[in-house]
Amino acid sequence: NIDSPLPPIEVSLDPIHACNLKCSWCNASRYLQTDLEGRRMTDEHLMNLTEFLANWGVRAICWGGGGEPTLHTKLGEALELAKSLNVENSIATNGTLFNDKLIDIAVRTCRWLGVSIDAGTKETYFAGRKIDLFNQATNNLRKLAKKQKELKTNCDVAYKFLIFKENQHEI
Repeated sequence: NIDSPLPPIEVSLDPIHACNLKCSWCNASRYLQTDLEGRRMTDEHLMNLTEFLANWGVRAICWGGGGEPTLHTKLGEALELAKSLNVENSIATNGTLFNDKLIDIAVRTCRWLGVSIDAGTKETYFAGRKIDLFNQATNNLRKLAKKQKELKTNCDVAYKFLIFKENQHEI
């Protein structure tokens, strides 16, 4: 006899429906916008939802999906809250918007970080995105890996590579 639904083991949470890139293959491109107005969870809702999920018994949150999660200004605080409540975090990101503070928080609070670079060269990166942020993304990936090594956390840092027409020769 169950009075309320059992929690899922993991929740995929999209704190924002906006992105700073326009990837040609993006499965969320039909609703993503660069304008943040009305496209993000309020700070209060994000924190309350994180706490609710932990109290419900959810064991992990994957931040990402329908937008670039690092665009949400309270992501770092939500990661720290989830971790303090014994919820495992992970982030699926394009890696272009990390700053040193968020790198530190992410490596300390996440089990894994997947950085979707999807290219081996600046030219191929640009072909899929029409914006030149390859160096920014790869530099942030290096910083994440360096911080993970420095802090000796169990956070796995991954270079993600979605295969599409323009990059298949680089895999």
